[in-house]
Amino acid sequence: MSVDERKLLIIQGCDILAYSLAGVFVTVFFFSHSTLATTALFRAITFAFMVFFFALTGRLLTYVSSGMLIKFSLAGGALYFLLLFILREQSIRWYVPLGILDGAMGGIFWAAFNLYQYIVSSSGRRVAYFGWGQALFNFASAIGPMLGGLVIVVSSRTSIGLTGGYTILFLIVSIILGVTAFIVGKLPIHGDIAFSYKHLLTHKRSVGWKLVLGQQALLGLYDVSLGTVTSVLFFLIIQSESKLGMLLTIGSLLATVTSIVVTRTLVKYPQLYWAGIIGSMLSIVVFAYQQNILGMWLMIGIAGVTLPFMMTKLSAAYFDALDEAPGTWENKFHMMIERDGLLGLLRMTSYIILFFVLRGGNEIVIARTWLYIIPIIPLGIGVLLALGSRRKKITAPIPLLPNKNI
Repeated sequence: MSVDERKLLIIQGCDILAYSLAGVFVTVFFFSHSTLATTALFRAITFAFMVFFFALTGRLLTYVSSGMLIKFSLAGGALYFLLLFILREQSIRWYVPLGILDGAMGGIFWAAFNLYQYIVSSSGRRVAYFGWGQALFNFASAIGPMLGGLVIVVSSRTSIGLTGGYTILFLIVSIILGVTAFIVGKLPIHGDIAFSYKHLLTHKRSVGWKLVLGQQALLGLYDVSLGTVTSVLFFLIIQSESKLGMLLTIGSLLATVTSIVVTRTLVKYPQLYWAGIIGSMLSIVVFAYQQNILGMWLMIGIAGVTLPFMMTKLSAAYFDALDEAPGTWENKFHMMIERDGLLGLLRMTSYIILFFVLRGGNEIVIARTWLYIIPIIPLGIGVLLALGSRRKKITAPIPLLPNKNI
């Protein structure tokens, strides 16, 4: 990989590490001081404003550099966790502005960061780049929950209590994001983008791009909301922040090892992404039927060794579809906004649906039942990936015979 690719992976790793330290515990913290439905509504607000700022970033990039936006969003993330530290239990009363701040900073960061990824990453090495990116993502996600759980448990044994343990964790994360914003340094320079909101409505979508949008839409319908629901259900089973962190850490470590393997095997055996599709479905089904400690371990283990195959394939398919579109990268930013906006919109929708469904009775019983419905979605992703692969084979140009054989 190039120096710029490595730098982008480091930035992503620091951001993911910070959020993995506290991400699941923000969910548990809000659930402990409210309800699962309120927690889902908080996440819906977050993704609603993430979508809005995805789109707004297209205009901001005409005035501010992507590097500055990345630094600003990291600093804004630091402020978000600092407010959680200051407000403590009262955070739940301020979940609307907190959700807006979290979503805004996330939308700005990922819109600017994804632009850099496309510019810097080489089309011929994307499977390797995203394989290592997935490995780094999983490694940061692995050590984060374990360390976060330990911080809460150790701090709670002092005079500050359990809530104090959560807020100390939020303060630590705030410091990490603030320091990252300060030390990011100079990022690769790129030219101005050619962006207009009209492009979102008028650009011609190829079959390949429509398939990518379908894949991302289905992913958004279940990925983050599934994480919220299973985090709460896991916590209700084991009743321990440190054990919850350790469980998630082991799963992420498995996924890290698998991601490294993916960088080679998926290039040689492209159809192996079906391992991720089937594994994702199976892990959810197993936990739906075995909602106990055994079921938790089986879900974490199966997903850890299979899901990276699907996620790496999805990332590569997205950027490959951008490559196929006519024009240079300066003229494709609207496609990135379209994909990111659609993904965020469907994630928001999944939380809104979950919010209203949970209000229909016993939250926990409904959440457990909801797990039986979700597995059909990864299957749909697999079908769309297969159609995309088949289309590329059919439309691939027939190589000409060498001159010496004519």
